[in-house]
Amino acid sequence: MSPASFSNMTEMLSYLNNLENRIIALESENRILKSRADTFSKGDRLTVQQEIDRYLPRTNILSSSYITRAFAVWGHYFVAQLVIGVGMAFIYLIIAVVILGMSRSG
Repeated sequence: MSPASFSNMTEMLSYLNNLENRIIALESENRILKSRADTFSKGDRLTVQQEIDRYLPRTNILSSSYITRAFAVWGHYFVAQLVIGVGMAFIYLIIAVVILGMSRSG
């Protein structure tokens, strides 16, 4: 049931009750997983960390340093703006050529 399809207060309360039960279940599962992680040996933790590192992308956006993350985000933003700007300039150039071509031939 989507949140926007409530026809009365009872349906909404039922939906919220289901969400609360799901949250309680997830929190208890999270507690169990955390307790299991605390029992890992140092070697097991290194193995888990190696597996995580293998699947995560190699990017500075995941760096622990704030300044490194900030520059990585800025770099992605700069490249995106550059691509968009070049694309828009190309479109404007085509429009200008078409308009100038029409004005000289007429």
